[in-house]
Amino acid sequence: MAPCPAPLALGHLLVRQRPLQRALRIATQLRDDATARLRQAGAIPEAISRGHVDAVLDHLDQLPAHRALSTGTAALTDDELASERDLRAAAAAAAARLPLDALGDDLGLDDFERELLVLSAAAELDADFERVFGFLHDDATRRHLSVELACTLTARLLTERAGNLAPTDPDASDHRLTYAALVGTQLAQDVGGNAVRDA
Repeated sequence: MAPCPAPLALGHLLVRQRPLQRALRIATQLRDDATARLRQAGAIPEAISRGHVDAVLDHLDQLPAHRALSTGTAALTDDELASERDLRAAAAAAAARLPLDALGDDLGLDDFERELLVLSAAAELDADFERVFGFLHDDATRRHLSVELACTLTARLLTERAGNLAPTDPDASDHRLTYAALVGTQLAQDVGGNAVRDA
């Protein structure tokens, strides 16, 4: 197999990033709404007030339905699916595989793990994603994709969020989130580096 041309690899990564960016926009609104609820309950930046705690506990009373920053499935649109098909066809014509597909297929990654690769790679391609992650964490110092955010973003229910923490294969390493994040970082560096060299 030939190396995948960088414009195809980057194009595929960007196509797969689009639904996750939509999810990040929704999560941003959810964070903003949660912040407004807490302010109305008397939350202040300098301390954790009784009203703040009561509002959080009220919200957690419905823990199984607790949405947190969950936005639901991040699906590709019909146009994005068509773009992905075109990119795969172009890669095949070049006797190559798209790196994201190759990694996912070769490592047997599920949809969640593939999303994690894309989110990790996105932050490496553009540091502005770190600001988004900081906002979603409600902590400007937490600028990296966390396990909590990764497991929550596209989950629909608490059970799905908890399931994202556990490997689907009982023999798999319990470090799959860390591993997928590292691979995503390397993917971004490879795609970005190739794009620069090929430009």
